[in-house]
Amino acid sequence: MKSFAIILILFSTLQIAAFAQLGEGTFLGQCNAGALATGGPMIDYSMSDSMGITLHVQRPYSLKDFDRLAVEAVLPLQPMRILAAYTQVGDDIMLEQAFLVFLGKRLTKSVHIHVGCGAYLVKTIQGSSGSSVYADLGVLYNLNTHISAGFRLVNPTGAHVTIEGVKKKLEQIGIVGLTVYPSRTFFLLLEGEKRPTQSPVTRVGFNYTLDHACIVLGGISFHPVQPAFGIGGQTGRISYNVGVRSHPQLGLTTAFSCSYAFHRKP
Repeated sequence: MKSFAIILILFSTLQIAAFAQLGEGTFLGQCNAGALATGGPMIDYSMSDSMGITLHVQRPYSLKDFDRLAVEAVLPLQPMRILAAYTQVGDDIMLEQAFLVFLGKRLTKSVHIHVGCGAYLVKTIQGSSGSSVYADLGVLYNLNTHISAGFRLVNPTGAHVTIEGVKKKLEQIGIVGLTVYPSRTFFLLLEGEKRPTQSPVTRVGFNYTLDHACIVLGGISFHPVQPAFGIGGQTGRISYNVGVRSHPQLGLTTAFSCSYAFHRKP
């Protein structure tokens, strides 16, 4: 029994080390299947005003211990859009959770901003736990009907969490992106991401709508090279996406997202 406890502690320690980027998996959009399939963009370029609820599930690198789950609800109110979400990563060995609230507002016909707050919690099998609060800020600018540019900054203040007596900074991410819509059924995206301790990451992706019943998605991210692919569709008020991304060393990440819109704008 003592040996088993030691093994669990060692495994937990290794898992904490693997989660060097604490909090990252709980950030909004990190387990979105549609985003995964288009290379992993972290900016919401649609800013949908439809009231609805979405479920996301993801398994990074085919490892059950790192499963991700997210539930999001959008409530469009005048004069702002409210998004509330719950996200979690991991299992009983180490579990990360976050409760998120985002307020979005259209300042002008072309400019949309969002201000978000995340309450982050982490627990380990040894009984250790920690918590923190971080901010999530973003701006979306529509240059015209065909081009949109976005900026997002996650944890700009460098919030920390103390776990097992060690103070660790939650991941910080800065993202800039651009989308181009040559037609109503096809768009391209280009996104760049920078973290304080890592090299910049570039993502390129596309989304092609054959019809409501079939959407084809694809993309690639660099450093390292990770190709991605997915399909999606919509039937009535229900829409879905399935995505797969391949890492050269760690293998496949799979994701599924399903949304229900209580009311769709015409």
